[in-house]
This record gives sequence, structure tokens and C-alpha cells, in this order.
Amino acid sequence: MDKGKIDIEFDSLSQHIKNFLLKREVTDQVSLERLLNPSFDYLRKVDETLIKVTEKIEEVISKGKNILIWGDEDMDGISACFLMKKTMERLSGDYIETYIPKRRSEGYGLSKKGIKLAMEKGIDVIITVDSGISSFEEIEILLKNGLDVIITDHHEPKEELPKGLILNPKLGSFGYKYLSGAGVAFKLADALFFHLKDKATEEWVMDLPEIPILAAIGTISDKVPQLDENRILLNEG
Repeated sequence: MDKGKIDIEFDSLSQHIKNFLLKREVTDQVSLERLLNPSFDYLRKVDETLIKVTEKIEEVISKGKNILIWGDEDMDGISACFLMKKTMERLSGDYIETYIPKRRSEGYGLSKKGIKLAMEKGIDVIITVDSGISSFEEIEILLKNGLDVIITDHHEPKEELPKGLILNPKLGSFGYKYLSGAGVAFKLADALFFHLKDKATEEWVMDLPEIPILAAIGTISDKVPQLDENRILLNEG
């Protein structure tokens, strides 16, 4: 047994305790481990959507396309933005542009002002973090002008979804459904390092220790439930 690890079998617990844990979304041995021993070992596995996004980003990097990370003005959005910037710069070896819109003048999500600036800079691909799931009109503008967009967001999606690749824990099984924007960005970073560099989580975070810290900051600031993978990110960050 690892030093400091709490070793309890879920099946050995009384029904009374199981009912108590159910309120904390603990339903089996793995979710119990996330509660008692929160570590990267218990992050959820990738799903088909996350694989598609990592493959798309691999293609973007290999073709040397100009990338912009589109964030949000709150602390979660800022943390997610620089988390993804650091990740993409390490993977691509290139400087990565960022854009954080001003909510008071540009509203939430993608904005026409930011899109114009991106086009003037010759951006080919926009990766959103903590935003984009409701930016229907702006995404149409991007696509009509030949730009690609990858949406990573954690907000509640509408029944109709915008065009483009979408990574949202409420639409897939790759992550805890109440991840913050920075939490979603961390899960994408983790999948990218594994897919492109064949590095396990514990290995690549040694090279980029600021990444889990940024994920933890976003998780705390967005006041998401401190359960499941959020608990892991807080413990490891």
C-alpha cells in the first residue's frame, strides 16, 4: 500500500455509508478513490470526442498553422487561456497568440472585434477555452472566412450546437460534467501530451508544473463542486 493512501473497499461499506457517499457522487470503487486518494491515477479516460480533438490539433500543429487561444475575462477563463497557451507552445514549438475579450464592450464568448483582429494577424485556427458554446453567429463568420474553430467550454449547451469540433464535459464522457473551463483545458492538455508525446500525466506535469496550478486556480475561482476530477485537480495543483 502506498504511504498515505486510504485503502477502503467500496463493496465492504454499509448501505448507510453508501447512501451518504451517493450524495457526493461516489457510486463505485473508482469514484471512492477519487474522493479518498485524489491523484492523476484516477482521471477519467479519453472518449471519442476528445480523441477527435487531439487528432485535429495534431494536424494543425503538423501543418504549421497559426493558432490563437480565445479565453474569457474571469479567472477561470484567464487560467484556462494561459494553460492552453503553455501547452500548445510546448507541443508546437511556436509562439501562440491569445485573446481575452472585454465583456463590457464585447460580451461573452467570441466577438466580431476579436475575430477581425485574429484575421488581421493571419490566424488559421481559434481554440476557445471557457467559452464559445453559444457563439453561433461568430463561428459562422469564422468558418465563412476559412478559419477553423475548436470549442472547449464547460457551460450548459443549448439543444442546437454551433458548428465545429466541441469539447464539453456535459456532452461527453471524457471528464467530470462539472469541470471548470480550466479543468476542461487540463484534460485536453493531458490527452495531447499522451497522444503526441506518449507521456503520462505524472511525466509531463514535471516539465510544466504551472499547468496543474492553473487548473486548480480555475477550479477554485469558478466555484464548481470540489468532487470527482475537480478534487484531483485541487489536490495535485
